Amino acid sequence: MLDKSKPFGQLVQERRTELSISMRKFAEKIGIGVAYQSDIEYGTRNVPENDVLDKIIAALRLTQDEERDLYDVAAAGRGERTIPQDIPNYIRANPHVVVALRTAKDAGAEEKDWQRFIEEMNRKKSEKAEGDS
Repeated sequence: MLDKSKPFGQLVQERRTELSISMRKFAEKIGIGVAYQSDIEYGTRNVPENDVLDKIIAALRLTQDEERDLYDVAAAGRGERTIPQDIPNYIRANPHVVVALRTAKDAGAEEKDWQRFIEEMNRKKSEKAEGDS
């Protein structure tokens, strides 16, 4: 798990360093200039646009949970109302999610309803993980 209290750029820099990839090589790998990569890591630029963000996340070789955490940190860095980028991608790939969200909205789903749903999905995720081992 990533420390979501840290800024996006710091998390990128820490992970890149853990992977022993120079800033120059990393920038080349994701197709941006080293000055831009430096600005991202030192927080002198905003969180990058979605195409660059996806390339950064892929290049960092994160676990699924770490990817989600970094998408959350990126969204928070863009403003509190921004939805993490992996979520719209999931919704677009799964049209039934739109139906589920509209149904929940129309039914006036409350936090407790969503908590029950999250608990059920976590149980399902654990069962799947046990079955995969």
